[in-house]
Amino acid sequence: MINSKLLEIISVLDAQEFHRLGLFLRSPYFQEKGIGSDELRLFAYLEQEYPHFEEAVLDKQRVYRAVFADTELVNGKLEKKMSALLKQVERFLVQQRSQEKTNDFVNLINQVEFFR
Repeated sequence: MINSKLLEIISVLDAQEFHRLGLFLRSPYFQEKGIGSDELRLFAYLEQEYPHFEEAVLDKQRVYRAVFADTELVNGKLEKKMSALLKQVERFLVQQRSQEKTNDFVNLINQVEFFR
């Protein structure tokens, strides 16, 4: 799990961005379809380990037990939840980028398109 794209991306977030990511993931406003409880448990586990993601703590079986508690290991299940969480992290990054002041031109274009 330590070499996953998910960890690669969230490990470069600073503390403030990581905190906002948690707010985003738990926000009903941004999660119209709702993020699954498994993904939220996965993120909660990663939150405990942020910012020092150590390989021993992020062992696949250890993470699996933390996220899925008393269920037997099913190949691909954790990876599927990691992929779903990664999609939400990418949505968060897009949302953050759209909020930046340097993006005023794009925001203006979006407003024009909205009011057409």
